[in-house]
Amino acid sequence: LSLAYVLIYAVGLLAFRRGEAPRELARGILKGALATVGILLALGIGSLVAFNALFLQFHLLVYTNNLWMLDPRTDYLLKMFPDGFWMDATLLSAGIAIGEAILLGAIAAVYLRLRKVPRVTEPAKH
Repeated sequence: LSLAYVLIYAVGLLAFRRGEAPRELARGILKGALATVGILLALGIGSLVAFNALFLQFHLLVYTNNLWMLDPRTDYLLKMFPDGFWMDATLLSAGIAIGEAILLGAIAAVYLRLRKVPRVTEPAKH
Protein backbone atom coordinates (compact mmCIF):
# COMPACT_ATOMS: atom_id res chain seq x y z
CA LEU A 1 0.00 0.00 0.00
CA SER A 2 2.83 2.38 0.78
CA LEU A 3 4.48 1.76 -2.56
CA ALA A 4 1.16 2.28 -4.37
CA TYR A 5 0.65 5.58 -2.50
CA VAL A 6 4.14 6.80 -3.36
CA LEU A 7 3.74 5.90 -7.03
CA ILE A 8 0.31 7.53 -7.30
CA TYR A 9 1.61 10.64 -5.53
CA ALA A 10 4.68 10.89 -7.79
CA VAL A 11 2.70 10.36 -10.99
CA GLY A 12 0.04 12.85 -9.89
CA LEU A 13 2.66 15.42 -8.94
CA LEU A 14 4.48 15.01 -12.24
CA ALA A 15 1.19 15.23 -14.18
CA PHE A 16 -0.25 18.29 -12.46
CA ARG A 17 2.80 20.30 -11.38
CA ARG A 18 5.25 19.66 -14.17
CA GLY A 19 7.75 22.46 -13.69
CA GLU A 20 8.31 22.20 -9.94
CA ALA A 21 7.45 18.50 -9.52
CA PRO A 22 10.96 16.98 -9.67
CA ARG A 23 12.32 19.43 -7.09
CA GLU A 24 9.31 18.86 -4.86
CA LEU A 25 9.77 15.09 -5.09
CA ALA A 26 13.48 15.43 -4.30
CA ARG A 27 12.70 17.62 -1.27
CA GLY A 28 10.15 15.06 -0.07
CA ILE A 29 12.63 12.21 -0.50
CA LEU A 30 15.29 14.14 1.40
CA LYS A 31 12.91 14.94 4.28
CA GLY A 32 11.68 11.34 4.39
CA ALA A 33 15.24 10.02 4.40
CA LEU A 34 16.21 12.29 7.29
CA ALA A 35 13.12 11.27 9.27
CA THR A 36 13.77 7.58 8.57
CA VAL A 37 17.38 7.79 9.72
CA GLY A 38 16.39 9.66 12.88
CA ILE A 39 13.60 7.27 13.85
CA LEU A 40 15.61 4.13 13.10
CA LEU A 41 18.68 5.42 14.94
CA ALA A 42 16.50 6.10 17.98
CA LEU A 43 14.96 2.62 17.78
CA GLY A 44 18.39 1.06 17.21
CA ILE A 45 19.82 2.75 20.27
CA GLY A 46 16.73 1.72 22.21
CA SER A 47 17.23 -1.85 21.04
CA LEU A 48 20.82 -1.85 22.22
CA VAL A 49 19.76 -0.54 25.64
CA ALA A 50 16.47 -2.39 26.24
CA PHE A 51 15.78 -4.84 23.42
CA ASN A 52 13.56 -7.19 25.44
CA ALA A 53 11.26 -4.37 26.56
CA LEU A 54 10.92 -3.01 23.00
CA PHE A 55 10.40 -6.54 21.62
CA LEU A 56 7.60 -7.10 24.15
CA GLN A 57 5.96 -3.74 23.32
CA PHE A 58 6.15 -4.55 19.60
CA HIS A 59 4.29 -7.81 20.14
CA LEU A 60 1.70 -6.21 22.41
CA LEU A 61 1.08 -3.54 19.78
CA VAL A 62 0.92 -5.86 16.75
CA TYR A 63 -0.95 -8.90 18.10
CA THR A 64 -4.44 -8.93 19.59
CA ASN A 65 -4.06 -12.37 21.22
CA ASN A 66 -1.46 -14.20 23.30
CA LEU A 67 -0.57 -16.83 20.70
CA TRP A 68 2.82 -15.19 20.18
CA MET A 69 3.82 -16.10 23.75
CA LEU A 70 5.75 -19.30 23.20
CA ASP A 71 7.28 -21.72 25.68
CA PRO A 72 11.03 -22.10 25.14
CA ARG A 73 10.88 -25.66 26.56
CA THR A 74 8.40 -26.94 23.96
CA ASP A 75 8.18 -24.55 20.99
CA TYR A 76 10.66 -25.20 18.20
CA LEU A 77 10.51 -21.64 16.88
CA LEU A 78 12.26 -20.42 20.03
CA LYS A 79 14.71 -23.31 19.90
CA MET A 80 15.63 -22.55 16.27
CA PHE A 81 15.68 -18.76 16.71
CA PRO A 82 16.84 -17.73 20.21
CA ASP A 83 16.65 -14.17 21.55
CA GLY A 84 20.01 -13.18 20.08
CA PHE A 85 18.77 -13.96 16.58
CA TRP A 86 15.86 -11.53 16.90
CA MET A 87 18.08 -8.74 18.16
CA ASP A 88 20.58 -9.34 15.36
CA ALA A 89 17.78 -9.47 12.76
CA THR A 90 16.27 -6.24 14.10
CA LEU A 91 19.58 -4.37 14.05
CA LEU A 92 20.46 -5.73 10.59
CA SER A 93 17.05 -4.68 9.20
CA ALA A 94 17.38 -1.22 10.74
CA GLY A 95 20.93 -0.89 9.38
CA ILE A 96 19.85 -1.83 5.86
CA ALA A 97 16.93 0.61 6.01
CA ILE A 98 19.25 3.37 7.28
CA GLY A 99 21.68 2.66 4.45
CA GLU A 100 18.88 2.85 1.90
CA ALA A 101 17.58 6.10 3.40
CA ILE A 102 21.07 7.62 3.33
CA LEU A 103 21.51 6.59 -0.32
CA LEU A 104 18.13 8.01 -1.38
CA GLY A 105 18.71 11.17 0.66
CA ALA A 106 22.13 11.66 -0.89
CA ILE A 107 20.75 11.25 -4.40
CA ALA A 108 17.99 13.76 -3.64
CA ALA A 109 20.46 16.22 -2.09
CA VAL A 110 22.79 16.00 -5.09
CA TYR A 111 19.85 16.50 -7.46
CA LEU A 112 18.69 19.57 -5.52
CA ARG A 113 22.22 20.97 -5.47
CA LEU A 114 22.68 20.46 -9.21
CA ARG A 115 19.25 21.86 -10.05
CA LYS A 116 19.54 24.85 -7.74
CA VAL A 117 17.24 27.62 -8.91
CA PRO A 118 19.25 30.82 -9.40
CA ARG A 119 18.11 33.80 -7.41
CA VAL A 120 16.56 36.61 -9.34
CA THR A 121 18.49 39.74 -8.54
CA GLU A 122 17.28 43.22 -9.19
CA PRO A 123 19.34 45.35 -11.53
CA ALA A 124 21.59 47.88 -9.84
CA LYS A 125 20.13 51.38 -9.62
CA HIS A 126 22.32 54.22 -10.86
